[in-house]
Formats: sequence, C-alpha cells, structure tokens
Amino acid sequence: MTKEEFLKDTIEFFTLDNRGFDPDTNNCNYHCIDGNKCAIGRYMTVEMADKSDYQNWDIDDIIQEKLLPKNVIDLGNNFLHDIQSLHDTESNWNDEGLSEEGKRNVDGIIYDFKLDKNKVYELEGNDSTGNIH
Repeated sequence: MTKEEFLKDTIEFFTLDNRGFDPDTNNCNYHCIDGNKCAIGRYMTVEMADKSDYQNWDIDDIIQEKLLPKNVIDLGNNFLHDIQSLHDTESNWNDEGLSEEGKRNVDGIIYDFKLDKNKVYELEGNDSTGNIH
C-alpha cells in the first residue's frame, strides 16, 4: 500500500459521523462500542484495537507493539501520525466527508510527504485537484 492509497482510503471512508469518536469521553478511539474505528484502528483487529484503547496507547505504542500490518507500519511513523491527526480533528470532517479545512490539511500532507495529488484525489465525483463536482 502506498501513502497515496492510504490517504485516499482514509478520506473516501470517513465522515463526521463514522470517525470512531466516543461522545461520552469526547475522544477518538481505535474501536468504539458502536463498531466504528479510527483511521489507524481500521487496520487493526477488534481485539488489538480494544487492547490499545484500554492501554491508552498512541500510534507510537501501536507501531512498537506491531499491531498493524507490516505494509502499514512501513508507511512511517510521521505519516501515520499525520493521518491520525487528520482523523482526530473534528473540524476536518462534515456529514459528507472532508470539510474545507480538512481538504487544506490533506493538501498539507500531500505537500509534506511529496505525494502525487492526482492519485490521492482520484475520487468519484472529484477532479484531480480535489474539487467536488
């Protein structure tokens, strides 16, 4: 899996309402009671995601414990941190997916990691600049 594929998968999947967010604790979780998972939790088994929530582990702990597939770990700590931050920040999302702020933050990830913007924004209904039609 490439960084472009991982980022694309994240922005295609999430909306404000399915982010693995627990309103009782006001935190994102790797796995919530409603079954939703966070951006990183989606790549973990339910058991490992629940263990990580219980242990209050962050992405560094999860990588160190090798709770993610190797092809995800190989994307790198900094990239995975940025993806998790994109996911965790509520203002990056709306009911349909990325908010305008979220799009700016995705563009920052694309710039920081020198990703191919066309590959990230090859979404149905979007052009290669990320503009929704």
